[in-house]
Amino acid sequence: MRRWYYVIGAFLSSVALVSGVRFVAQSARSPAPKASSSAPAGPTARPTVNVTVVSARLQAWPRIVEAVGTVAAWEQTEVAAQVDGPVTEVRKDVGDAVRAGEVLAKIDEREYELRYRQAEADAEQAVRDLERAEQMARQGLVPPQQLETARVRAQVARANADMARKKYEDTSVRAPYAGEVIQRLVSPGEYVRTGQPLFVLVDARRLRLKLPVPEMDYARIQPGQVVEVRLDALPDRTVTGRVYRVTPAVDPSSRTVLVEVLIENPDGQVRPGMFARARLKLGTEAPMVTLPASALQAVPGGVQKVYVVEGDTVRERRVEVAFYVEGQVVLRSGVRPGERVVAPIPPTIWDGMAVREVDNQK
Repeated sequence: MRRWYYVIGAFLSSVALVSGVRFVAQSARSPAPKASSSAPAGPTARPTVNVTVVSARLQAWPRIVEAVGTVAAWEQTEVAAQVDGPVTEVRKDVGDAVRAGEVLAKIDEREYELRYRQAEADAEQAVRDLERAEQMARQGLVPPQQLETARVRAQVARANADMARKKYEDTSVRAPYAGEVIQRLVSPGEYVRTGQPLFVLVDARRLRLKLPVPEMDYARIQPGQVVEVRLDALPDRTVTGRVYRVTPAVDPSSRTVLVEVLIENPDGQVRPGMFARARLKLGTEAPMVTLPASALQAVPGGVQKVYVVEGDTVRERRVEVAFYVEGQVVLRSGVRPGERVVAPIPPTIWDGMAVREVDNQK
């Protein structure tokens, strides 16, 4: 029995020895353990963008206000009938030039001529009656009241004759001023009534242009100031006008003032209805910060901003624009003179980004 104990113990010792040798051999062949992925990494480089930079400068600019409008005739009139009757003749048509007082059409005059002759005869008879009454009054043959009655009858008869003469003359429809017919609203044989429009007449030798101007410029605009006008229909021509009238009230919805410009048009090249672009020079602005227009970035919501370089970093800056002129943007606020601003703005840039200046334009 003891013998078997010795045999089993020797066998277990041999197994343990073999297992230990294999463990040591495998440990010698295994690679060193990898570093944990959670170990802290080294510092990363900041993204950098190449930029060109300009210096914000103070500059005085002429104050120019631009506005658009439609040219209208200085005078436009509906010429209407002054008496009732059939039209016997139409002498003018659309596009015809007319002189002041020239006959445009004729209305049947026969009835008005007869009334005029009768009224003239009544007036002449009233005058003779008055002369007879005055003679008899000097002789004391008629009382003063009868003389006064004769005098009033003569005056009424004269007024009736004058009215009949006017009606007779009004059968000739005349142009109230020199101009051009732009509409004919009547035909021969048509029966017209008093007050019915027959023609539309315009005076195109002078034109008016109404321009909405911002209320902030109201105080600078005075009658007589020169206005430069360009017309889309006449691209090679610039027309000079002058401020004729400034409306004293501000439109509360648009915050603008209506300025009326007079344009002399002796050759008739500018026509009523043309679309016009006007420029008003209103003196010189006080010096303001000026940058290239490429330095400005517009974002949704009407916000405008620039990027100011501070050391090797850019800072986003919101600005208020006064106006644009000759490829430049003039600022009311947001940038101080001498500050360095990115222009043009690269496609990728943000507040706090590192920048590398590649070209410094003074």
